[in-house]
Amino acid sequence: MNFWIGSITTVSTLSITCIYFIKNWFLGDFTVTVFVDPTIALVGQDVILSCQPIGQVPANIRVHWYKWKRQKNRTLYSYSSTAKGTEMARAGDQHRSDAPKGRYENGIAMVEFPPVKVEDRGLYVCAVTGDGVYKEAITEVIVAGFGSTPHLTIEHQENNATMLSCTSQGWYPQPEVYWKDSTGQNITALAETRIQKDVKELYQINSTLRVVDTASDTVSCIITNPLLKRHREKNIAISDPLREDKENLQKTTENLESTVEELHWETAELKEERTYFLISLLLFIEMNIIWKRKLENTIKKLEKTIENLKKTIESLQEQMSEFSEVFSEGAKPCSPSVCSPTCNRNVTLALSRLSENWRYQRS
Repeated sequence: MNFWIGSITTVSTLSITCIYFIKNWFLGDFTVTVFVDPTIALVGQDVILSCQPIGQVPANIRVHWYKWKRQKNRTLYSYSSTAKGTEMARAGDQHRSDAPKGRYENGIAMVEFPPVKVEDRGLYVCAVTGDGVYKEAITEVIVAGFGSTPHLTIEHQENNATMLSCTSQGWYPQPEVYWKDSTGQNITALAETRIQKDVKELYQINSTLRVVDTASDTVSCIITNPLLKRHREKNIAISDPLREDKENLQKTTENLESTVEELHWETAELKEERTYFLISLLLFIEMNIIWKRKLENTIKKLEKTIENLKKTIESLQEQMSEFSEVFSEGAKPCSPSVCSPTCNRNVTLALSRLSENWRYQRS
């Protein structure tokens, strides 16, 4: 009897514990709210996931952000706090260089994808545990790629048939391709379209259209993103396949004419500057020639003057020699009292020569 009473007591205790645990597990005193911004993210944008426990949040909690996958969940960010207030955080998903960054601020656990990629799409779970209570919330990251404007060209024309090519890249999810003529009629059935993924999981489009009997003057290639409900469109004129080339040629010609005109003005300025330079150079040379001639004439005059001076010096030396001979007869000079006729004659002759030479030099 005691055995059964003990067993009943044990079972009752376990039941109460389980009921309390289940109550706290499913009916906790707080809830978890998650946000994703933006709702639909374009490839390359920043995306922020936010998780906030609301209500009577325990002092000691653990927040765990992870990406849900069937095979294996991938942790993005985890945060835990103790009753003493010590905080610890850890970021996951380190398999990529631009890994998401996590932080915990003002009771909100956030995960930021710097440049979101197609591979980041999917379901994300924020799980919060504290004091035996477990709460979680799920959100979805939706990624879209709004590709490039279509590149529409005329491949070739033969007789009445025209082959058009429309290419574009950077689309997600898989886009829809349409062809229309100038009347708005859908002529997609005449096209051959190839859509494939690149290494970034973005779709590339290569569509060709063969138009026979080109009564329509224009054809449009339209690519639509079904998720964004937006499209890009490109038109081309096929009535005159060379019109675009002619326009490009005309633009090129105008650019060349403008360039030639600029070069003409620059050449004219250079010619004017060169003329000024040549004139200045000629004037400089002429002045140097004139100066040289003047210098040569001056040198000639100086040489002539020097020559005359030399002759004068020689003449004076000769006269001095003769004069010396006149006064040196008998080693005595002639005195007035005993002056012989010969002495007087010699003196008179010498003085006469000196006077003539002096007049000649002065003239």
